[in-house]
Amino acid sequence: MNINDYKKVTDRLEISERCREEVLNMRKGTGKIKHKMSKKAVALIAAAVMTVGAGTAAVAANHFGVFDRLSGKKDRTITLDNGVEAKIDKFDNNNYEIIGQHAQDVTAAAQSEELSVNVESVYCDGSNLIVALTGSLADGNPSGIISLNFNCDITIDGETYSVNALEGWSQNYLRLYGNMVLDEGETNSFTGSISLTLQTGEKIENPTTADIRLYNISCGYKYVMDNAVYLDSEVNLTVDVVPEPELVQECYASMSENGFEAKIYEVSPSGITIGSKYPRFYDTNTETVTWYEGENLLEGPKYSVGAQWFDENGNRIELLDLRELPDYGDGFNTGILASTDSSTITVKWFNKQTQGTGDKELLYEYTFTLPE
Repeated sequence: MNINDYKKVTDRLEISERCREEVLNMRKGTGKIKHKMSKKAVALIAAAVMTVGAGTAAVAANHFGVFDRLSGKKDRTITLDNGVEAKIDKFDNNNYEIIGQHAQDVTAAAQSEELSVNVESVYCDGSNLIVALTGSLADGNPSGIISLNFNCDITIDGETYSVNALEGWSQNYLRLYGNMVLDEGETNSFTGSISLTLQTGEKIENPTTADIRLYNISCGYKYVMDNAVYLDSEVNLTVDVVPEPELVQECYASMSENGFEAKIYEVSPSGITIGSKYPRFYDTNTETVTWYEGENLLEGPKYSVGAQWFDENGNRIELLDLRELPDYGDGFNTGILASTDSSTITVKWFNKQTQGTGDKELLYEYTFTLPE
């Protein structure tokens, strides 16, 4: 297919009627996915909690507290030795504020001689399992450990999802990642999570348990894991899981203009599955450009195209860090965005070949509008 063929592709496919109805239901509050909680609603909930007794109030505060701490961990930054400011955990882009609104309170605990771990809350939509963790070191952390990183295996209904490709164990997942970070202002209180995203089409369909094994637990004195030491023992937890598949809304919104195409496959509190394409011309074009970086003359292809997604305020929506990308068999470049409460999502295709200027050329953009 040449560039003239692509120029003929100008039909725009609007958001499907089923998607429109589902989104309208979400926005009206009749669906399960609620991305925002108004201050008035928070005040009413707080008032209700105050009237039902101190014990219930303590449980509710604990539930919201763990996800508040996870949100705080996600936003915290450090200054590296080279002076660059970086996220504490660059791999964790979960939107815990939204996820926490749909999590279930769960009580589970386990400990080794060196580490105690508690599960306080679990989110499961059938495709994604996110387990909120808290922990503390048995020795009180006198050496000032800041981060706890670990390998993780999760066994659900007889199938083990593992970061290690051992014989007979499944790697049938898109994402399996977790860690814990010292709470701000604390000396021995860690908060973290484990995120499991199954392969496209795979589901946890019925209430079950997840057997979680944490091992190769490394303790970092810096967030960048300088001088890491390893604990000798592992921690094993069993967590109740009740999937809520209704949290995942299939929403096949799509567009096609001038050879640029984009789709939104699914929307859930855990993320937004998207896909994109661009005209093949940009890959087959053989033009080259030259530019200087300092005194060095460099040469490269004229085009290197990539798509990025933005919310209604122009802020880039981060992609979740995946081991493999979702596969719908349609040839689209796919990914999963962090969940957002934005009313619009804009996809922009850029020429990443900046030719030494640092400015990316905007090739095309399209905005998906979610009606109120």
